[in-house]
Amino acid sequence: MDLPKNTAKDSILIIDDSPEMLIVDRIVLESEGYQVFTSSSGNEALEVLSQMESPALILLDYQMKDMNGGDFLLQLEKSQPELVRKVPVVFHTGMDRLPKSKAAGCIPKVSDIAVFLHEVQRYIQMGQQLPSNH
Repeated sequence: MDLPKNTAKDSILIIDDSPEMLIVDRIVLESEGYQVFTSSSGNEALEVLSQMESPALILLDYQMKDMNGGDFLLQLEKSQPELVRKVPVVFHTGMDRLPKSKAAGCIPKVSDIAVFLHEVQRYIQMGQQLPSNH
């Protein structure tokens, strides 16, 4: 299925403690017209999210030094419950199995670029279909 190309206003927050992954993901997503914000830790991401308009998508590494992805989601739900309801949070990780959480899904880090971009757009569209976004 072909998905429509994103609009210029689609923004994505990437949270990953690997500087290399942040750079690669930013380059790939910006080349497709997304506005990209990055955070190198869960705590930094919570601060960034408190100061920005809601992104269309949050890509979240699961294994980070300051807090894991599940802990980040719990903190986000406490501090900004509306954001968790209207913005898809997707794990972007190298892990094969993830604990149960409120994440919308998972995109493996080893994805082919075309698959990665397709999945990003699919999750953004999913978020746009949520009742709180109308």
